[in-house]
Amino acid sequence: MKIRKFRKTDAKEVCNIIRRCDKEIASKDYPKEVINFWDQNLTEEYINQKSNKRKCFVLEENGKVVGYISFDGREIRKLHVNPDFHGRGIGKKLVDKVEKLCIKKRIGKIIVKSSIFAEKFYEKIGFKKVKIIYSNKGHVSFKLIYMEKKL
Repeated sequence: MKIRKFRKTDAKEVCNIIRRCDKEIASKDYPKEVINFWDQNLTEEYINQKSNKRKCFVLEENGKVVGYISFDGREIRKLHVNPDFHGRGIGKKLVDKVEKLCIKKRIGKIIVKSSIFAEKFYEKIGFKKVKIIYSNKGHVSFKLIYMEKKL
């Protein structure tokens, strides 16, 4: 397993991983209209545009992208692992990478707006729930868990 900086050529694989996570996992906690809303803007172009503004990394196994993290300032914006690779420490390795960058820059805490499914993962790696928030995007509203970890 190897973590490296995101490349524009990774966008297609990253989109596929995010879509699988939304359809196979998030759909258990969120209604179809929320999953559809998330999916409607998910394009290779969108991922590449965001990568220009954020620090983004992928984790590869045998040359295949199996995990992705997007980070902005002190906030994890996206963390997705191919569902076939869940439970193998990939998400933790990606978060560790971001934490090391924060420590190096003397950022005292890291935050994330977690999905319902990911809340237990973040708790397991030291994040604390701060509050429940509801994101309203047009006619779609969904629950997220605002979490933070002191470094």
